[in-house]
Amino acid sequence: MHAAIDQKEVLKFNQIARNYWDPEGPMRALHQINPLRIDFTESFFPLEGAQVLDVGCGGGLASEGLARRGAQVTAIDASPEMLKTAKLHAVIRDFTFN
Repeated sequence: MHAAIDQKEVLKFNQIARNYWDPEGPMRALHQINPLRIDFTESFFPLEGAQVLDVGCGGGLASEGLARRGAQVTAIDASPEMLKTAKLHAVIRDFTFN
């Protein structure tokens, strides 16, 4: 089986993980559009009580937005530093991720 993970991308995201949650940082555009992404998703599928898999979750921005709308979220990412960021932010915000 061939791994579809680009290690250069993993390294890039590992390096920006510390600033992921800064709304003025390198993920600024993502912070700006995140409410629209969550609204768009919910326009097709009710999130309350839904089980959601967030593949490539990064630092958990969409995952937290989905959880706020009542979804049970499992979030995965190839970047170990991004996963640490997501878990830390979830603890700070009192979210639980699988």
